[in-house]
Amino acid sequence: MDVVFLIDLGVQSGPHSVQFFTEYIMSVLRLFDIEDRNTRVALVTYGSNSLDGLVILGLREGNNHRAIQLKLQELIKGFYTFSLSRALRKAGSIFATSPRAAQKLVFVITFTPMVGSAELAEILAAGRALGSGVSIYLVAIDGASSDHLLAQLMLNRNMFRGSYKITQDYDILDIVERTQDALKQQYRCDECTTNQCPRYQSCTSVGGQTVCVCNLGYVDGYCSDTDPCRASPCPPGQICRRNGFSHTCQPDDADTCLGTVCLNQAQCFIEQGMPKCQCTPGYVGDSCQARCPRCSAKHFCLFENQRAVCKCRSRTSPKK
Repeated sequence: MDVVFLIDLGVQSGPHSVQFFTEYIMSVLRLFDIEDRNTRVALVTYGSNSLDGLVILGLREGNNHRAIQLKLQELIKGFYTFSLSRALRKAGSIFATSPRAAQKLVFVITFTPMVGSAELAEILAAGRALGSGVSIYLVAIDGASSDHLLAQLMLNRNMFRGSYKITQDYDILDIVERTQDALKQQYRCDECTTNQCPRYQSCTSVGGQTVCVCNLGYVDGYCSDTDPCRASPCPPGQICRRNGFSHTCQPDDADTCLGTVCLNQAQCFIEQGMPKCQCTPGYVGDSCQARCPRCSAKHFCLFENQRAVCKCRSRTSPKK
């Protein structure tokens, strides 16, 4: 996507307006992936005079968010402007030299009072000249707002495939939210592309809002608990055993092993529903009651006739 911001410096050229432009443009650009140059940005100033214009950033420069912000902060150092009509034509020429087929957006940001006469005609004419693939967003602030202007834009909105949001107040949060809503509605922009969720969480869209949800296997409010058995999902008499990010319910070994005697520090376990003793090294027998004698390398220890004995190894005998 190729985006051109036309920035009105004709009325307010002090630090306050520069701060607004910076905050507004950077907030809008958070919806776009600029780091990998999927979206390219150009910045052009304009005003009420007819001095030569200043293109402070071109599409081909491949700047990231930080570089664009630094460029915006330099606006106060150089006040060279186009008229609005020339700025719109400049946007067209920037698009014409863009060597790729990409969607085109123009943001006209103005403080200048507009009543829908010459300036509105220029915007409508620019939309026709740039073609149906271009969307023009008029961001009219404070005194630039006009019910008549809004009505005219709504009548001609089919030319631009865009939405137009007018704010009556100098409210950066309000106008940013309006612009982001319009962009997401038109292009189905997903804030998850830039929304950084904490570890073990992923971004998703719920009811038009982006939220962070726990990844598979991670639960609780901080997505830090990876134990699927924490919620005790098994019925009485069974215990929960973790199986990766899932779990299985098995008979309670403690209950099943109740009454089973395992000697010499052996552990009781359940195999096919029956209790068995896991002997420690050097012991054999159903209850691990017999201590193995010392057997040579050619023999192995076996529990036979209620005692531990050494048996010769064969090809099928267990290895020591």
